[in-house]
Amino acid sequence: MAPILSRLSQSFGFGSGEAAPPPVPSVKITASGGNLEDGKAPGNGYKYHTFSGPGTFTVTAGSGADGQLEMLIVAGGGSGSATNVCGGAGAGGIVWARQYQISPGPYPVSVGEGASAPPWGGADAERSGNNGEDSYFGPAGARVTAKGGGGSGNSYVYQPTGGKPGGSGAGGGWGPNGGAPSGNDDPGPASQPAQTHPGAPGIITNYGNNGGQGGGGPSGPNYGGGGGGGAGAVGTSITYPTPSNSNPTNGGDGQPFPHFEYSLCFPSPIASGLNPYSPSNTHYGGGGGGGRHISGGAAAQPGSTNGGIGGGGRGGNGRDDWGGYPATPAKDYLGGGGGDANGYSPGGAGGDGIVIIRYIV
Repeated sequence: MAPILSRLSQSFGFGSGEAAPPPVPSVKITASGGNLEDGKAPGNGYKYHTFSGPGTFTVTAGSGADGQLEMLIVAGGGSGSATNVCGGAGAGGIVWARQYQISPGPYPVSVGEGASAPPWGGADAERSGNNGEDSYFGPAGARVTAKGGGGSGNSYVYQPTGGKPGGSGAGGGWGPNGGAPSGNDDPGPASQPAQTHPGAPGIITNYGNNGGQGGGGPSGPNYGGGGGGGAGAVGTSITYPTPSNSNPTNGGDGQPFPHFEYSLCFPSPIASGLNPYSPSNTHYGGGGGGGRHISGGAAAQPGSTNGGIGGGGRGGNGRDDWGGYPATPAKDYLGGGGGDANGYSPGGAGGDGIVIIRYIV
C-alpha cells in the first residue's frame, strides 16, 4: 500500500516528494475610500465605505478568506418624459456582489447619476425621458456593473417599445395618441437581469424588472401610462381597453437589502431622510409612477400614481389647476425612476445611484 501522504500528493497534482504550496494567508482588510462614509463601523462587525460619486477604493491589506468584499452597486434611475401621458421611468439596475476577492491596490468606483427630465413644451419628439447612468466597481477585467434605468417614452412619436429599456425598464405609454401606433403601450424591458460581469470574482446577483403595460379607454381621454420597473417588482400595468379610471399606475417596488440598512451605511442626516421611502429602511431601486391624462379633473380618475417603495417618483395625475398634481423626482442615493408627466407639466428626474462596500473587521 502506498503511503497516505503520497496518495494525497498525487490526488492534488503533486509528484512524489513534492511539497504542496503554502496556503494563502488570510489577512483582514484595511482600506480607505468613500465620500459619504469612509470606514464607518456601526458595531455589527463590519466596516462600510459609501460612494455617492466617482472615487477610488484603496486596499492596503487583505487576502484569503478575510480579504473578501460584499457590495451593493446601484445605477442611476431614468427620468420621466415631458409629453402626454407615458409610463413611469425605470429604476437603476442593482448588483449585489459577495465574496469578491481583493488584494492590495486601487479599485475604481463610478456612481451613475439619475437622468435629468426634459423641459415641458408640448408635442415634441425630443421630449422623451432619458436613461440613467451606469455604476460600477473594479478594474476592467474584474468589473461589476449596474445599468442605468430606462427613461419614459414619447406618446407623440412611434417607438417599437414605448418605454425605454434599461437596468429596469420604463412603463409603456397610452399609445394611440395623434394616430401613433399602439406599440407605445409596450413597456421597456429590463437589461440588468442578463448583465454579465466577465472576470469579476465571487457571487453576483442582478436585480431589475420590466415596466408595466400602458393603456386606458375604451373612450378617452382617460389614459394612463404603466408604472416603471423596480429592482424588486414589475411596474403596474393598464391594458387597453380596460378603463383606467381608479386603476393604479404605480411603479414597481425596489428590492430590500437588510445588510445595507440606511443607518448602517449613510451618515445620520442622510439616513433619516431616506427612511420614509422604505418601511424597513432597506429598499433600493423603486420604479417611477406612470402619468395620467384626466377628463373632468383628478377626481374622475382617482387611481394612485405612486412611485415604488425604494425612492421611485410619483407620476402626474391630471391638470394641476383642476386639482391634479405634477410628477415628482426620484430620491437620490436609492436609484429610483422618476414619475412621468400628466400632460400639462414635466416628468420627474431619476434618482442618483450609490456604491456601498462592506467587509468584516
